[in-house]
Amino acid sequence: MRGEVLHYDEDQGFGFITGADGNRYTFAREDLRREASMARG
Repeated sequence: MRGEVLHYDEDQGFGFITGADGNRYTFAREDLRREASMARG
């Protein structure tokens, strides 16, 4: 999925993303394909 990270809580390991389809989704660190630095925007 591609989209814009709205919020990511590194301590809790989850965040919110707006997908390319315009919908908002919750994701967990385990959902990531590779370890990446997450930042808003």
